[in-house]
Amino acid sequence: MQKSQTGWNLQYSHDEKYCARVVTNEVQFYESANLAQVWSKLRVEGVSDFAVSPGQAHSVAVFVPEKKVFSMLTTAETDANFNGRDNLPL
Repeated sequence: MQKSQTGWNLQYSHDEKYCARVVTNEVQFYESANLAQVWSKLRVEGVSDFAVSPGQAHSVAVFVPEKKVFSMLTTAETDANFNGRDNLPL
């Protein structure tokens, strides 16, 4: 069950070719023409929010909040890594 209300709204790339949403421990990407099937996933333990780049490069930034002894984490991935593979590495 999805505990967080964050991520219910899809975020689209500037050309609306792709969209994404955050679910538990991953950002799921869809081709806008096919929202029934996950196109790719970016697995990030503890991810709580993300943002799709408004620019022409298909990029995404993810945010992982501070948790006990671990500092918060912010990272970005570019379209070079988004080629339809599942579980994209950070």
